Amino acid sequence: MPQVLTGPQIHIIRLLASLTGSLSIVGGVCLVVSYIFFKQLRTHSSKLILYLSIADLVASISWVLSPASENPYSCSIQSYGLQFSGLSTCLWQLCVALYTLQIYTGKPINLKKQEIIYHIVCWGIPAIPLIFGGAYGVFGYSGSWCWVKPKYPLVGIVMLYIPALLAIVVSGGIYIYVDILLRRRIAAVKMNSSESLEELRKISIMQRKLKTRLYFLPFTVGWLFGFINRLHNFIVPDRVAALFYLQAIVFPLQGLWNFLMYGLTERIVVPESLESLILRADTRLFFSEFLEKQFCRENLDFWMSVDRLKQTSTGTAEWAQETAMIYEQFVPLHAPNEVNLNGTTKEALAAKYAQGGFERNDFEAAQKEVMQLMKLNSIGFSQSDQYHNMLDAFQTKEAITGEVQGRLLLLEVLQFRFFRLFHGIEKLFVKKQKAPTGISVGVSLDEVF
Repeated sequence: MPQVLTGPQIHIIRLLASLTGSLSIVGGVCLVVSYIFFKQLRTHSSKLILYLSIADLVASISWVLSPASENPYSCSIQSYGLQFSGLSTCLWQLCVALYTLQIYTGKPINLKKQEIIYHIVCWGIPAIPLIFGGAYGVFGYSGSWCWVKPKYPLVGIVMLYIPALLAIVVSGGIYIYVDILLRRRIAAVKMNSSESLEELRKISIMQRKLKTRLYFLPFTVGWLFGFINRLHNFIVPDRVAALFYLQAIVFPLQGLWNFLMYGLTERIVVPESLESLILRADTRLFFSEFLEKQFCRENLDFWMSVDRLKQTSTGTAEWAQETAMIYEQFVPLHAPNEVNLNGTTKEALAAKYAQGGFERNDFEAAQKEVMQLMKLNSIGFSQSDQYHNMLDAFQTKEAITGEVQGRLLLLEVLQFRFFRLFHGIEKLFVKKQKAPTGISVGVSLDEVF
């Protein structure tokens, strides 16, 4: 006679599932609430994490139900909830992997168009097993919680675990490919000392690098225990309590893992001023792309040319050549890349050019004018695709290693998601250190500029 689970064992399994499911509800709610109330966190990648969190919330609520008796109504809700959310979660994880691949390969991303397809796939496909399973009566009490009835073990594997594992395998393959691609790209750029701006941009985008596989690991482990348990039940009729314990502990924790991996391990740091953004080669490239779309890229080129001029000694042939090039390229009327300077500044520079030479500070007034123009041009940058791509590129812990020194990590982490709520607490209990040329995402570029 096949061995079955005892009453106390079932009680422990339900208790474990309810406990871990409750923790996931807390994590999922934190992610959803932070996305809704803090618009600074609404990057493209965060939107995908939001949808993933919603699917996990459905799963977590379903796990918490764990009916104490075989109530047909609550049992049906749990059965349908676990089936739908389980498959939906795997598909949203696959979408996150595909988005990561696009980021790493530097391909253009139009998430608005992709989002429609994502919704159809991630919400539509999981609904198909519900229709067929409900029509043929395969859902019901499974002996420990409600899902697929014990007399249909193969149906449960086919409806949930096989498509879920396929999504996991494809996602894992994407992360492995990204890992290999990134290592090769970094090695190639390190060997080439004269890397182009485009190469620097790709490397800066790919700095989120190898940690993505760590995010995927808890998700895979959770599903692995569930698959092993269900496969054992299909092959061997005996129920092993230890396998059910492991599944009840690990499987419902997906929402909490997402909060820990996507919500607490990263913080976005952006330059504290327009000048610091421009001076950094990696961030400058995103701003440059934005200005190019605004048809005012020449302002940035002029400002950078004058800034580089500061490294050249006056009175040399190189100084004379560079200053003449800057003037001819940007200042005269109908110059190849004419910048919009006021008449007084243009006349002063024209007089110096006619006299045959420039002094050290002759371009300083023009550079300040152009900076003001770029500040005006930067209005709307924080709502642009280039800005969100920059935030995605800098979602890496290495970017803030110096910032968290001497501060409580837990409080720092909580401030990332709820910086307003915990700002007063941090002032009371933690002595701040000055952040190194960066500020948290709590302040937008428009506010700083």
